[in-house]
Formats: sequence, C-alpha cells, structure tokens
Amino acid sequence: MKQTLISLFYRAAESKSSSTLFADEKENCSGQEAIQTAQAIAGGLNSLQIGKGQRVAFLCDNSVRYVLSFFACQQMGAIPCALHVRTTVNDIARALQWLDASALIIDMQYKKIVSEAIALGESSIPLIVLDSPEKEKNTLSYAKLIDSSPLQFDTDQVSLHEPSMIILSSGTTGAPKGIVHSQQTLYNSAMAGELVFGGIASSDSTIIAMAPSFAAWNHVLFAFLAHGAKIVFIRSFDAELFVDTISKEKITHAALVPTAWRRALSAVNENIDLTNFRALFFSGEAATTDFINRIKAELPGVDIRTAYLSSEGGDASSCVADNDLLTSRQLSVGLPIEGARLKIIAPTGEIDDVLDAGETGEIAVKSKSLALGYWQNPGLSAERFVDGWWRSGDMGRLDDEGNLIISGRNDNLIISGGLKVHAEEVEAALMKHPAIDIAAVIGQVDKEWGQRIEAFVITNIEINEEEILNFCREDALLPSFKLPKTIHFRDVLPTGATGKLYRRGLLEETN
Repeated sequence: MKQTLISLFYRAAESKSSSTLFADEKENCSGQEAIQTAQAIAGGLNSLQIGKGQRVAFLCDNSVRYVLSFFACQQMGAIPCALHVRTTVNDIARALQWLDASALIIDMQYKKIVSEAIALGESSIPLIVLDSPEKEKNTLSYAKLIDSSPLQFDTDQVSLHEPSMIILSSGTTGAPKGIVHSQQTLYNSAMAGELVFGGIASSDSTIIAMAPSFAAWNHVLFAFLAHGAKIVFIRSFDAELFVDTISKEKITHAALVPTAWRRALSAVNENIDLTNFRALFFSGEAATTDFINRIKAELPGVDIRTAYLSSEGGDASSCVADNDLLTSRQLSVGLPIEGARLKIIAPTGEIDDVLDAGETGEIAVKSKSLALGYWQNPGLSAERFVDGWWRSGDMGRLDDEGNLIISGRNDNLIISGGLKVHAEEVEAALMKHPAIDIAAVIGQVDKEWGQRIEAFVITNIEINEEEILNFCREDALLPSFKLPKTIHFRDVLPTGATGKLYRRGLLEETN
C-alpha cells in the first residue's frame, strides 16, 4: 500500500479485525466493522454526488461515528474539515461558504444552529445527522447513510500530494486559518507519533477527549492508529468521566493541556484504577514546576512528556521533552525529534537570518509532515511557508544544549517604555502564585509608556493586587519593568473557538 493516511487506517483495522479498534460511551467497533462501516458511509456520500476534492464540513463532538465518517472521506478523496463546536451562526455560515462545502455532517444537538446558518447562507447543502432519529425532517440519518452500496477502497486512486484535510487553527486574531494537509503529510505525522508520545504498541490504548476541530485530535489519533492501538473517545472533556474511562478501559496513554490535567487529577479517587496508566502527555500551555511535581507525587512511575507541536508542522516537526529533561530543565519543551529541523530566526528577517544560541527569535521548523499551506490564502502561504520551512510566529530560544524554550507569540509582544515584554512570560510568573488559576496579559495603549502592561486573573481565594505584585517582587519572578501596571480580577476570561485564551478579546472589551 502507498504511504497514505487511509492506507494506515486499513492496516490498523486489519490488525484488529476481531477486537476493538474504536470505542465511545455508546459504541464499540472492531477493525473489520470499521472497514465495512467506513466503506458504507463512503458509498452514501458518493450517492450524494460527493467525490474527490470536494469539502465535507463537520460539526460534531467525539464519537466512533465521527471517526468512521472522517475516514470515509479520506477513502473517497473528499476533504474533511471539522468546524469549531463553540461557534456562532454567522461563523458557520461563513465557514461553509469559505469551504464551498458539499455536505455538512453534524450531531443532533447542533441541528438548530446549523439550520440557521444554512438558511443565512441561502445554501441547499445536504445535512447529515450522525445521531438522528429516523423521522427527523430535512436531514439524512446515519442509518440511511450507511444503508448504501459500499465504496470499495482502491489504493491506486489515492493521491499522495493533493489536499486531504483542512484543520482550523484558533487564530491569534480570532479568525481561524485553514491548514491544508495531504495524505502523505498526515501519514508522515502519524509515523513520527511514537517519538512524540513515547513507545506505542498494539496492546496500548489512548483516550481522546478534545474536540475533533483541535489539532491535538489529529496528533493523537493518527499516532496511535499507526500502531493499531485501541482508541477510546469521550464526547467532550469532563474530568470525572475522563478518569473513570481511563480506569474502566485500562487506558495506557493520555494527552491533555495542563489546565485539563489539573482538573483530571483532582477527580481521581479511591475507586479509580490507574494501574495500567503509564504515560501522561501535555502540551498547548506552559507547565509550572508545581504542575510537574504534582504529577510525580500523585502518579509515581508514570512517564511524563511534553512537546512543541503545531497544526502546520505535524508530529514529525516536533520538539519533545521526556521525563528526565522535564526533571532537570522544566522550562524546556525539548529537542527536535529525529528527522525534524528547527532554527531560530530574526522575527523581521528572512528565513536564513539565523540567530545565535541563547538569542530569542521566531521559531522555524521543517519536516516531512509540514502542511501544504493555507486554504484559499496564497499570500499567507507564501509568507509563512518559505523554502520548505514554516515560520511559526512563535518566539523562542535554544539553550546551551540545543533545547527549545518557548517565549511566547510574536504578536503577543508588548513594548513598554521601549523595552520588550512577552505576555506569556508575565502570565507564567503570575501563575506561580498559588491563588491564581489563570492569568492573561495584554498591552494597552499608554501616552507615557507607549504600552502599559495589564493583567487579568482568575483566583481561587480572595487576594488583592498588591499581594500579587509583592509576590512577584519578593520571589524575583519579574523585573520591575515587567510588572503589570494594573491587575483586573475576573470570574471568566475570553477564549477563542478552540478554547485557547483570546487576549484580543480583552483588548476589544477594555477599549
């Protein structure tokens, strides 16, 4: 078979022909059942005149039916794109038009919002509901979809290099970008996953709790599928359900952002059996020393790993820090994995303007899983994908051993009094205070300073601004010029469609 993502799916399904490959809270699916159902879904989509190169949009939570529909698209050459479930009618309408989608596959709970979006866009797009009752109006049910002549898999019809998937980024401006991958880049990403998540065997299992629109969904799923491991989905993250599923399904590996891991660890009780759990992975947020120490204290012997990952780069572009490195250099996200290339360049310079070790600049990566570019945006593609490299917009530096240390985003830079301050650096310092659960920092226009640093925090106990500033001063966490001029106390902070902190929302809110 060709080195494609769909071939990898067939290989994994055949290896688990009579045992569970995919499972969720309602369904279990063996490898053989996965092949048969994916072919039936592909046949159903084909009967709707959906074919190679056409876009199929999804608005779904995690489920076995979703993943099988995803691979049905891969089999027939259609291009799936998972929309963010935390979205608006206008956003869905714009996304469907932007994608020129030929079908929209949803969960029943999203029918009202998508019906409004379709009407707003004056579209006649077919609407397929994965958990629809048979008599639901104006939709095609999953049962009817799979009651079709199966579309047999033909490896010769699969193109290595044409678009195969569009991943929506959260976007630092609030407007997502469409990151386009091919069958080959996704395959290469999957095959590099073992180096990211640690050793993976067919006897292993993982749990996926993040929404399908998150890039992490792809990073985890494809890596474990490459080794024929069992993959268990929960519809959305719930701390109690997450740890209970790890216990009941004897999960060996799991990945979350640190904020979710803190909630999961707090949900562990005497009824939760974690004897099979051996590998904890986190990324997407900087971890604190307290977080690492808590994992080691509460889950002794569990392997801890983190990585620098991106939607554009895929798993093969990763830097990884294992348990030993996290013990000795907790600020680092590690070294590039085998086959990945990384360099730090001048943020306003060219791709070859490489900085010396220790200097902070823009992170650029290169690997076999690098995306093809951005959907319908050739200008941005040319700007960010240069000579086989991807300019990330992330800021970082290499330490004396070549380990990558993330500093923040190029567009989260605050210049106060002529001095450069990265929002993430101040946030990390503030979050060392035990009373602060979440911190967000922005630069506000200021006549005296150019920009003044303002912080927004969510706390778990009552505390005042001066106590927080004194904590930062006394522990030498921040020099005086990086201290916030004002600290605002909030119950919630704005997030983007993927749940990431949306700093621009704070700027819009306060101006």
